[in-house]
Amino acid sequence: SDPKIGIISHARDFDFRFIVNDSADRGKVNILCGNLRRETRLFLFTCTSISVFLLILTTVAKSFGTGYVGLVIALVRFRRVWNQMESLSDEYRLLFEAGE
Repeated sequence: SDPKIGIISHARDFDFRFIVNDSADRGKVNILCGNLRRETRLFLFTCTSISVFLLILTTVAKSFGTGYVGLVIALVRFRRVWNQMESLSDEYRLLFEAGE
């Protein structure tokens, strides 16, 4: 971060703070805030993608070799995964089509 605009810092648990310089140009502050918002959305998108991928892997691993009942349970679980994929596509649109 540019100290003429503001300072971004984070604590040990990675919660961050953005401290704005009072004499900073508002346009530059808005650009920096937009970049920060985009990075936050990218982090959320990445975490959600990893979560969906892990859920698919665990569903397949748990249903492997369980027969017909396991297949039905896996299909029910995949419906939940599909719902998460739909929300993931919404996050993707927010992140990459917003143009921020």
